[in-house]
Amino acid sequence: MNLRKSQFYAMMSRKNAAVGWGVNYSALSSTLTLYQGSSYLTRNPSFDERFIINSSVSINPEFDISFTRVSGVPTRQPPAVVTISGLGTSKKIGINSEGVATR
Repeated sequence: MNLRKSQFYAMMSRKNAAVGWGVNYSALSSTLTLYQGSSYLTRNPSFDERFIINSSVSINPEFDISFTRVSGVPTRQPPAVVTISGLGTSKKIGINSEGVATR
């Protein structure tokens, strides 16, 4: 959900930015952050949207995926694959080179 939201923000140039939007997950803080910028390290922190991940949910690996402004294409190649586990189930989510999420 937050991957799609970040891509949408990038495509609509939310906050009139000259850069896109991305999503960063940190296992250390169990936090998913939507950010404005080309990477988490160079983001504009005043626009961060943070979400705490429930302790019964596991996300692997940590990731930082950003989407280019207007096109919504991921800047990271090859596309990332993320595994989300919890309550006895596990799902893999990939982002292809066009920015489409696959399960």
